[in-house]
Amino acid sequence: MAGFSLIEVLVAMAIFVLIASSIMFLILDTYIVNQKTSQRAEAIFLAEQAMEKARAIRDNDWNSLVNGAIDNLVVEEIDANRKKITARVDGIELVSYLTNWK
Repeated sequence: MAGFSLIEVLVAMAIFVLIASSIMFLILDTYIVNQKTSQRAEAIFLAEQAMEKARAIRDNDWNSLVNGAIDNLVVEEIDANRKKITARVDGIELVSYLTNWK
């Protein structure tokens, strides 16, 4: 047999398409996971910054840390010298308890 039959060519093309589409799926999936990871890391960074903001407010003047929402922060009073601080950014939630230590 000098040449390939039509069936052999079709089978070879099908195998090539299957392998190529699998590789493209892996590349696309890796890209999506990388994007989500980057967004999550940025959200964690912003939530940590919001917590630092609350700590700075506490350090300057405890009475300035009022109950309610400030940007990405939610401040809840537990008692006169303790407050619960919740930072929420894009599904990331960090919780901390601050005390009036002065």
